[in-house]
Amino acid sequence: MKSFRNYNQRSGGVLRPALSAVAVALVLTACVGGGDPSPDDLATGETEVPPGVPDELTDLYLEAVAEGGRLTYYGSSPLFQLRAFEEHLAQAMPGLDFTFVRVSTAGGIERVEAEIESGNIIGDVIDMLDPVWYRDMHSRGLLRQFESDNWDEWPDEYKEEGYYYAGGVALAAVLYNSNAVPDGESLTWTDLPSFGNRAGTWDPRTGGAGVNLVHGIHQVVGPEWWGDMSGAGAQFFLGAGGQARLAAGELDVLAGSHGAGCSLKEEGQPVDVAYPDEGVFAGINNIAIVEGTRNPKGAELIARYLMTPEGQELRNLAVCVYSVRSGVAQHEFLPPLDSLNVLDISADSVAEHHEAYLAEALAAAGLE
Repeated sequence: MKSFRNYNQRSGGVLRPALSAVAVALVLTACVGGGDPSPDDLATGETEVPPGVPDELTDLYLEAVAEGGRLTYYGSSPLFQLRAFEEHLAQAMPGLDFTFVRVSTAGGIERVEAEIESGNIIGDVIDMLDPVWYRDMHSRGLLRQFESDNWDEWPDEYKEEGYYYAGGVALAAVLYNSNAVPDGESLTWTDLPSFGNRAGTWDPRTGGAGVNLVHGIHQVVGPEWWGDMSGAGAQFFLGAGGQARLAAGELDVLAGSHGAGCSLKEEGQPVDVAYPDEGVFAGINNIAIVEGTRNPKGAELIARYLMTPEGQELRNLAVCVYSVRSGVAQHEFLPPLDSLNVLDISADSVAEHHEAYLAEALAAAGLE
């Protein structure tokens, strides 16, 4: 059974959007069905651990169930992707009670910070796209340390060992309506303004993946691209609103997330993804546990599970991202990552340049 709740949050802070952004959250509660093992059964050893739980996590799974079997997960993936992720995870971990909350990166950060300040921690595991914030959270001692046999599988630049790791790589790329643009696989960033008001893009003030777009465009095309888009009448979106319009045929092209395009295509929508030769811009959704979590065993179970080959494959297939762990299956609709011209947007680059890059983008687009 699933329950839904929407709410609005404001955004602020050094690397958040300049305008207050709406962070729409969906709460998905995965309740145990009649055929699933109950927490009491699992805690007393009367039922075997489900086969989807890796051997290395068997004891932790039983401890999580004995703890109460609850977990609240904050994720910034688009709504329909988070639904798929929740469904896959619930199948792998029956007997647990998940609450998935969909937030924008900026809104989710604001919510976590407010919970920390109040001492009322609700979000146990956080999965959002802002490398500077995760680094700051770690330096402030606000992330819970956990052990895993899989830390060595992550390159140093994609982890703070013991505290957080890259759950997946998301690319800023060009999405297109395949009915309107049947040969869209060859699209480039500089082609988008030619579509006029049939083109869309993240507003440069959008947090999370929008930050990567600002940095990538600045480096491979130049900030004047924002002026070209604005002057042509392109539509600007603070968040993921352009995806539904693209699928509905109200837009022909959209600067957005490759993962959203892949997932929409999987759903049978007339959407596909072009990966411009000029470059695609990589951002990282980091996964961590908030210090002070009410459900430490459940939080550690999920954070560690998503590091295993099984967990990484589940996440890759559910939300169409790339794994930085080698040897993990990727979605069939995605080209090999090493076949693309990928510009990695690092935390150092964001911390050093974002304020200036954003100002130039806003000035060029006339959004100051």
